[in-house]
Amino acid sequence: MTPSTSRRDSQKLSAWESGEAKPTLKQLEDFARATYTPLGSFFLPDPPEESLPVPDFRTLRDAQLARPSPNLLDTIYLCEQRLEWYRDFARATGQPELPFVGSLSTTVETDEAADAMRAMLGFDLETRQEYSTWEAALRGLVERAEPVRAGGSGRDRARCDGWGEGGLSGPQPAE
Repeated sequence: MTPSTSRRDSQKLSAWESGEAKPTLKQLEDFARATYTPLGSFFLPDPPEESLPVPDFRTLRDAQLARPSPNLLDTIYLCEQRLEWYRDFARATGQPELPFVGSLSTTVETDEAADAMRAMLGFDLETRQEYSTWEAALRGLVERAEPVRAGGSGRDRARCDGWGEGGLSGPQPAE
């Protein structure tokens, strides 16, 4: 888009808003696509209230943000679709239910939730201090998370083939 095109579009929008001109259906469709707005929303008496379907912790200089951006909403909706797909896939393939899913609520304090996750993974401070780099600690965390995903605990993990190779210098997991 060139500056002259942008200026012309801005003038069109001003004319539409003031009632001097009316957009064609094609112009409305283009505008809806450009602004991530459902076409039908233009025909409502008032704009719809769009709220986040998840807790909103976004802030700007400690002030709560008023409206989610269209891109944020698109991203959240895409993640929800993927979650729903995986839920259906897991049920269809007979995946076991994981005991930690849903074991905490949003009312649980952050520290308490983190403690519960560390306990489930067997990844306390002493264990994390055994790793010499953050990359090694991350690898150790992943190695502990895989058995938890499969229904065990992080302490039940098997020895990883190739542990310590590729620059990872953390401790080798116990058998």
